[in-house]
Amino acid sequence: MLKRIVISHMKGLRLYVGLFFANVTAITALALIELHAQYFVFVTSLTLFVFLNARVLELVFRSGRKALVKIPPLGVTYAVALSFSTPYLAGSTFDFHILEHAYRIAQLFVGESSWTDRVIRDALTAGPVETTKLAMNLARIAAIIATVATILKLVRHFFDERKATAKGKVGHVILFGLGEAGLEFVRAWQRENGSNPDQQESSLLIVERKPQNPAIETARDLGFGVVVGDAFDPVVQRRAGVDSASAILLMLSDDKRNIELALEIREHLERHRNAFESKKGGGDHAFDGLTRILIHVDNSKLARRLQDHSRAGVETHTETRFFDFYETSARALFQDHPAAQTAETMGSNVVHIAIYGFGRMGDAVLRQALKVALSPAIDRTHVSIFDARANRREFVDSFWTTNSGLRRLIEGDRGYKPIELSLNFHSLPEASSGLAGELLKDCAEKAGDIPPTQHIICFDSDDLAAAFSLDLRDALRELKPCSDGTKYAWNAPIYVRLKRRHGLARLYLESNEPGNGSCDLCETPDNLFAFGMLDDLVKPRSLLDDERDDLARILHENGYHKVRDKHPPSESIWRKESQVPWSSLSIFLKNSNRAQADHIPVKLQALGCTISEPSFRVSTYDREKINTVWNSLLSAEGNSKNKELSSQRTEADQSPHPLYEIEHDRWSIFHYLEGWQHAEWRVNPARRHNNLQAWKELDAYSREFDAAHVLQIPDRLNELSTKTPRNQIETQLCVEVRVALIGHRTDRLKSSFPDLFSGSCENELRQDGHPLDSAFDKAIDGIRQSCQEVWPGFPIRITFVSPLAEGGDRLLTKTALKKFGSSAGLEVPLPLPWDVYFQTFDKDYRKQLVDEFKLIARHAQRIIELPSRFGTLAEIGVVDRKPKLNFEPHPHEKQYQLANAYIAQSCDFLFAIWDCREIEQCNFELNGSWLQPGRGRDEASSVPSYSAHAKPGGVWEALNWWMNSNQIPDSMRFELGSRPRRHQLRNQRDLTSVLLLK
Repeated sequence: MLKRIVISHMKGLRLYVGLFFANVTAITALALIELHAQYFVFVTSLTLFVFLNARVLELVFRSGRKALVKIPPLGVTYAVALSFSTPYLAGSTFDFHILEHAYRIAQLFVGESSWTDRVIRDALTAGPVETTKLAMNLARIAAIIATVATILKLVRHFFDERKATAKGKVGHVILFGLGEAGLEFVRAWQRENGSNPDQQESSLLIVERKPQNPAIETARDLGFGVVVGDAFDPVVQRRAGVDSASAILLMLSDDKRNIELALEIREHLERHRNAFESKKGGGDHAFDGLTRILIHVDNSKLARRLQDHSRAGVETHTETRFFDFYETSARALFQDHPAAQTAETMGSNVVHIAIYGFGRMGDAVLRQALKVALSPAIDRTHVSIFDARANRREFVDSFWTTNSGLRRLIEGDRGYKPIELSLNFHSLPEASSGLAGELLKDCAEKAGDIPPTQHIICFDSDDLAAAFSLDLRDALRELKPCSDGTKYAWNAPIYVRLKRRHGLARLYLESNEPGNGSCDLCETPDNLFAFGMLDDLVKPRSLLDDERDDLARILHENGYHKVRDKHPPSESIWRKESQVPWSSLSIFLKNSNRAQADHIPVKLQALGCTISEPSFRVSTYDREKINTVWNSLLSAEGNSKNKELSSQRTEADQSPHPLYEIEHDRWSIFHYLEGWQHAEWRVNPARRHNNLQAWKELDAYSREFDAAHVLQIPDRLNELSTKTPRNQIETQLCVEVRVALIGHRTDRLKSSFPDLFSGSCENELRQDGHPLDSAFDKAIDGIRQSCQEVWPGFPIRITFVSPLAEGGDRLLTKTALKKFGSSAGLEVPLPLPWDVYFQTFDKDYRKQLVDEFKLIARHAQRIIELPSRFGTLAEIGVVDRKPKLNFEPHPHEKQYQLANAYIAQSCDFLFAIWDCREIEQCNFELNGSWLQPGRGRDEASSVPSYSAHAKPGGVWEALNWWMNSNQIPDSMRFELGSRPRRHQLRNQRDLTSVLLLK
């Protein structure tokens, strides 16, 4: 112990000894200079002496609270050095004995310094006066500072020790390990609970083994208690209050220690709670709920093995969950950027994922992608793995040995393929040199001539990943689109795994507000996305209050039992393992429910629904109405008024929806990835299951179980929103209604609609009663009425879609955001790459327009760079080019047309600011009826389908294609099966399109 203390303080001891002799030497030198040199030399030397000592003190005080540790010994050093040497230099007549000298020096630390006056008087006759005055006064000050700092240090130590105890706390959270991830968790906790960090319901206690860890002082600076000691020490665990904690996070640096500590704590809690329940009355500080134990394990394979371990199985008083940042990163990636949705935006019904660097992050991305890739709009999935080891046989053999279930998915198990999957390896010799275009073409050729729809970079090095992503984007932009009549393009989004949000991630993120670098960061609209950042992964709300876990529990307890209890017990004894409450469920089966919860957003998207804050809220949950609408969405038979559907339908064989089979295939994929196989009889320890076969081959009982899950989704989500409120914004299951917002550019807008603008600012709307507000409100009221007629009793979420071009697009979008705020979504499809798109803004106001774009885009949930189908970056980047004689649009204009086609195919309503100039120039006879806000589609049948005066990519073209979608060229069509236009709305009397006219 003494040796460790001496070693840990050796650096400080060297500092103090060095300062002692340095100051003695400096005082001696000053005295000699004062006695024998000129006054100028003395002042110069004195300045240097004061500067050097002031610099030392500055460095100390810059360390914040840590200065309290250094100030007392430094103050003692200064006081002793100066008061020891100065009396001798001053020629004082004191008869100093060594003990008396020590006593005199000690008096300085209690404020008794009268004896120094005599030393100064003696210097008037025998010594250097100025040096003596300086040294004696510095000694007085240093001694007082040392005394005060020592008192403050003791007070701080008292409060630190008081915080570092669980006495009086019940239901608090304990964090074991204060490494990089642990410290980031503490900072995130402070951000979420900064105003009341000591409240009982949000208190955090930290345990760290290494006393010299600088993160300890950082955590204490933030106001948290830190228990310093070995996490395995029972005394330390008792001080931390393991018995009364509601949640325990294990973030030690070693997986082995995390797991061993978790097992030890679980045994202790089970023993302690059982003993507590056997006593009557109990104690005052007992936590009566389940204690959640969250174990961080970097080795995901080790975690999967532990799921079957007998000691990691059923729990009574604890709930154990393994998590690793690789799996969490992959889940967050596909939650924010669904693979099927991204493929559809690229115009493909095939998901093609390219993974660069196949380490633990790449493995997690592959597994999560397969778990959520199934969608009715997707035909098949292909994975391309790029790695420097891909040409080595041992790497490939090891991959297939480790992922035997993946091989069964590809080849089929007894003829059953739950997913149409293919996989290829590609050698990546030197990632730092970028990626050759020929390798990308080979990658697409092996996927059936389909370029990747997502590029995911999983290198461990941040600088390598960042550099490679930029090289990859440049390579993709140089590749020509497919010329065989297909719609596939190369500029798919690129996702880069980075470790810190405020490191190299700033290459991909920027401030939400121009000029404000202190606020949160948002995505730069350049088709490059960062993911997997530690700052995002350790948020307390997502770790401790995992909404997915709450939903998984509801799916098991309120969904599983209600279906299973209606049928006689199976002959299989293994089904009893799943017919238990959530607290008694094994970790593997819990993970199965979590995977089921992960796929619910995919199913909702396939039906045009979402979980979010509604734009049109429903005050009470009417189960009968909700289920009637839900069944109408599943039936795909149009207006629910035209056919009576029973809300209690559970028979899967009657008009089965594809989602029923997809739910079974999803379940099969999860089991195959976990190493299960088909067998005639189910044996859980052997990982054999008789239901690992095609959905149509299942018995009616199992098919009905899959159908029941899909049919009961609204009820399960309602239970989640009512039982586990997460914040003040209540989310609900909503039907998503997409509304396009387009309009003329500023110059034409001002000439046709001058009353929209105020005269004071170039692009400012009138503040008082401008016509846009009233027309917009009337249009929204029409949407509300139409939705209530088609989906009675169902919440509605509006998502506005706009390219945010200057002029009418932004006027409408700002009006929409002002009216709805966060209760409506925003999607921004960019017709061109961002670095080309913003160059099309008015050059006289470009900076202002770019800032305005970013200010609006910060509200967007998705910013999409539409596929570059009509040329490379060099070709579509030609902005100012004269049109050809045959009026054939050049690639730049075709990209704008592509944006119109995307809007026409993906939106349910369209709001446009249009001045009718095109049809007036055609001498078209206006009857006026359909040209009014709120008129129906049937009244627009007489609209001309072509105008020679219409600009390619303009508002008129968007209106025409939206009303006559059959006229959209094949080269501009998208695969948008998961975002269907609501056909049942088209015959409603209001607002199939809204035209805001003069």
